[in-house]
Amino acid sequence: MRFDVAIVGSGPAGCALAIQLRKAGVSTAIITAPRSVSHEFPETLPPEVTEKDVWPSDSASLRPHYAMASAWGDSQLTIRHAICNPLGQGWFLDRTIFDREMLARATAGGVVPVFRGRIRSAERTHNGWSLRFSGRPEVIETGFVADASGRSGAFARMIGIRRIALDRLVCLTARAAPRDFPAGEALVESAETGWWFSALDSSRSLSISFFTNPSRASFADALRATLHTSKRVAHLLPGRAVARAARTDWLERPAGPGWVAIGDAAFASDPLASQGLLRALETAEKAAAMIVRNPAPGDHGPRNYCEIQINYLSRFLRERKYFYEAENRWPDAPFWRSARAAKEGILWPR
Repeated sequence: MRFDVAIVGSGPAGCALAIQLRKAGVSTAIITAPRSVSHEFPETLPPEVTEKDVWPSDSASLRPHYAMASAWGDSQLTIRHAICNPLGQGWFLDRTIFDREMLARATAGGVVPVFRGRIRSAERTHNGWSLRFSGRPEVIETGFVADASGRSGAFARMIGIRRIALDRLVCLTARAAPRDFPAGEALVESAETGWWFSALDSSRSLSISFFTNPSRASFADALRATLHTSKRVAHLLPGRAVARAARTDWLERPAGPGWVAIGDAAFASDPLASQGLLRALETAEKAAAMIVRNPAPGDHGPRNYCEIQINYLSRFLRERKYFYEAENRWPDAPFWRSARAAKEGILWPR
């Protein structure tokens, strides 16, 4: 089987790219590995995200986000209401529903086939790539590969592209019965050992996420030590907190001859900035434009794409530095000391 483009990954970035390539008449296949379902905290999105062309119409994944309460750099709780934003209210996103909607739109009518399995090998050929699966007989021949496999960067790692980590941030998420937690509000609170994000999820349970460095500390003990978050919790629901990576990391090179990385596969950031999904859709748009142009050998498309990603990364690092330096109540605490000490590392080659 041969396709113009093979997309590795079926998350928002991969599906957004498939939607745009299908519109341009580019034959495309999606390759997706089995994924374990983990509890996701409700993501916050800016008002303008629904204006993206690839956004599903009448999406059931959104709930209004009216206010952000925060205690950062000060113990005082400050509330910023959406009425102060000229663009209006933001959104809470249910990623499980959104991912399902995006995949349905990308594969509507059966034009874009989905192959479920893990890539075992990627061999460079004279006219592209030959991809083989673990436990499946199919071989996919393609002229171009888009790595949309998230933080794992599965394809890029397979062809030897190194990943650079800025920090060791992890996210521990648990669910709780809420106490006087307003619908449409999110709460962000910094603490000595990290920072907290909480909001009601679609089932009206309270989703609580703790962003910290890896340790053996108790989630419940850390929660009890918070000034504001603990007051919004009646009790934790049964089950252990789910841990997942939340660090900032990126590929040493996000594009090359015959391939490109998009979304978190290219650059995954600390969730404090709430930029991940919007950046995934934007990088898919940039990659689609490069692929449709069908660059000849020596074309500057991959290099220009690298420059775009450098700009994303540089802007994020400036914002990250600003937010972490704004909290100076615990200058000697290991978490805050390491957060401020994190260096930019090696940026992509120009």
